[in-house]
Amino acid sequence: MWTKISIFILRNKLLLITAIFIFTIFMAYRATFVKLSYQYAALLPEKDIAYLNYQNFKNLFGDDANIIVIGIKDENLFELEKFKEWIKLGELITDLKGIENLVSVGNVYNLKKNSKLKKFELKKIINNEIKTQKELDSIKTVLYSLPFYKKILYNENAYLMAVTVNKKKFDSKEREAVVDSIEYFARAFAKKYNDEIHFSGLPYTRTLIAKKVKKELNMFIILAVLVTATILYLFFRSFKIVINCYWYSEFCFYDK
Repeated sequence: MWTKISIFILRNKLLLITAIFIFTIFMAYRATFVKLSYQYAALLPEKDIAYLNYQNFKNLFGDDANIIVIGIKDENLFELEKFKEWIKLGELITDLKGIENLVSVGNVYNLKKNSKLKKFELKKIINNEIKTQKELDSIKTVLYSLPFYKKILYNENAYLMAVTVNKKKFDSKEREAVVDSIEYFARAFAKKYNDEIHFSGLPYTRTLIAKKVKKELNMFIILAVLVTATILYLFFRSFKIVINCYWYSEFCFYDK
């Protein structure tokens, strides 16, 4: 049997080499369509009771898996120019494609009672451009008088900015550009005032992990090619054979 296979290969080697070459080109072309998935596989079956309860919880209370949190500790944030820059930072981030909402001490609401309509209304604490330090001090007094925001947006000179990312952007490659832009603007603010800034949230963490996986995958492929090429060279002592082995590995090992 093996003798017949050998005779067939030797008699039709040109045809077989051509077929393998065409197949290799086709597979290389198809490899250009390979993409890194940005959606994490579910650990539980869709019919599992814990999974169903989790989905019901998200439908009822919403999902916070698309929020990026920016944190900064600065006792002088409520200085006029710096606070205006903090507001500008929020505006720059809000203008990015894929950003749905943003909440910070520069963009908060107060709950007001409307006696005529018999309902509560949300009113922005900051409605116009802040022009004086005295005006900003008044805004700070109002903000600190609202217990709801304490330990959520501020706590002992530490301040948070919560950014909501569009879910479709979050589950696609585009989230890298969004996260990079957010980080760039935030770090530029921190560098200008010599502050230390921190980032958290699932979109930010997953983006960092995806970048590392992609980087390490490329490194692994390069190292695998180098190690394989070195082993082949040690066996055959010829660069020509090493190159041929990558294209016609089956025939190379079979012939030897």
